[in-house]
Amino acid sequence: MVDVFSLGNIIFCIVVGRFPFDDRDIDEKIARKRIKNGKLPALKKEYRESDNSMDMALLKAMDMCFTYRWQDRARASEVRTVLLDELRNANENRHKAIHV
Repeated sequence: MVDVFSLGNIIFCIVVGRFPFDDRDIDEKIARKRIKNGKLPALKKEYRESDNSMDMALLKAMDMCFTYRWQDRARASEVRTVLLDELRNANENRHKAIHV
């Protein structure tokens, strides 16, 4: 079984270029407590305001993963669908742009 929350951490690393809660002032216990209380790692406003559709798909997938209670969290197949749909859309748009 895939650990979907960990997938959110991986996506965060891809988008931001660092690990969530990668701060010398935050130890593992504090990070876990923040996650348990629904406080996710800080994400600069510029990431949420991107006009790049793949960036937005990654953020949507990350948000789907970053739910503390596993019962409320998206399934891996749902995250995959979001990412594959956007990849297909990006490929279609690129194909249309090349053939115009």
